[in-house]
Amino acid sequence: MTSRASPCSGRKESPTMPETNVPGGHRAIPVADLTPGRGQRATWIVAVTVSLSIAVFVVFGVGSSTANFGEDSPLAHKYTEVLPGPPGTAPQAIFKDAWGTDSGIRTLVLYDTEGSASAMADAETHAIVTANLATHFGHVQTAPMKDYASGDMAGYDGVVYMGSTSAGSLSMAFQKDMLKDRTPVLWAGGNIAVAAVADRRVNAEFIETYGWDPATSKDSGEEHIDGVTYQGHSLTRNGSAAGPVLVPRITDKGMVDILARTTGSRTHPWAIRSANLTYIGENPLTYVDETDRYLAFADLFYDLLAPDTAPVRQAALRLEDVDAAASPEDLYAITDFLHERGVPFQVAVIPIRLSRTPGGDPDSWVGLSLGDRPDVVKALRYMQQHGGDAHPARDHTSVRNARQPVQRQFRSRF
Repeated sequence: MTSRASPCSGRKESPTMPETNVPGGHRAIPVADLTPGRGQRATWIVAVTVSLSIAVFVVFGVGSSTANFGEDSPLAHKYTEVLPGPPGTAPQAIFKDAWGTDSGIRTLVLYDTEGSASAMADAETHAIVTANLATHFGHVQTAPMKDYASGDMAGYDGVVYMGSTSAGSLSMAFQKDMLKDRTPVLWAGGNIAVAAVADRRVNAEFIETYGWDPATSKDSGEEHIDGVTYQGHSLTRNGSAAGPVLVPRITDKGMVDILARTTGSRTHPWAIRSANLTYIGENPLTYVDETDRYLAFADLFYDLLAPDTAPVRQAALRLEDVDAAASPEDLYAITDFLHERGVPFQVAVIPIRLSRTPGGDPDSWVGLSLGDRPDVVKALRYMQQHGGDAHPARDHTSVRNARQPVQRQFRSRF
């Protein structure tokens, strides 16, 4: 039998998704609305969902005293479903390929759909994370690169292409449009030499337009690259997990702005810009942690989509994943600690929590809502009265467990 949890919105998640926390609060989007294709890697998606502002997150764990409270509850039956057959055989859900606000800036996110099943799943996940960043500015449409047709970018304010797989089918129309249309393009990762190698005229026009030659650019090979410097900030990079970086061969230094550089055994340009093209020499989503160069990638969305945004450096403290299983004593303690020091804070509240019964039948679930824990609700109200700003998760269940990152950005406002 295959047991799976369904989000509160009524949509059904893929049973192959790992158990994960769905965050609420700051610009969260229901997981069921995220995937342009089949649902994959929900834990990873949620772990890197980012607000474009400096923030520090505190994650509350589940107290053992409430771990089995709500076992086999009506909520557990309402939001889980046992399907016949072995695990992994249930049908996967199909999700939207566009989301965000109807007004504002329009962004097209392109991604690869070739390669192994794992590579395609990663590419799809990277498209989701990229699109989430772009929804900070407006509406996003995701689409496979292979489906790009001439003129498609004309209806967008910016385009992002995540070159996730070397087997990706780059649309020749895309590179030609990039050269003539001059829509701002952020290109991260591979396949930039595909059109250059295939067509010398395209390559010559590329060099003339952008001042560097993708056909003769080389990757960093076995060099150790352990970080990236960006706007005076030193960001980390797990070289063993992230792989090599493409080092652009710049033919006209006067045309190219170097936005970020690698650190390690040698220094190379990591992100460059010329004319309407911003290029990053790797896919920064292959490996992400709290202090990673991914933060520079996220910040570059301002230059792409809202270049006139004034830099703002401010911080927020957010208590993450507070649900019905939280300890009221812990909530009171952290509130008093912050209130006494005059520190405002946010609280991301998850109204409904689902988890598998600890040590029990894998088809047995625990279901809890805040209505089951009036002592937690009382503590949350105390938090609001003492400087906390509560943000309930919209139409979400919480399916435990995933780690939330420390999330920071260099410029933005809440």
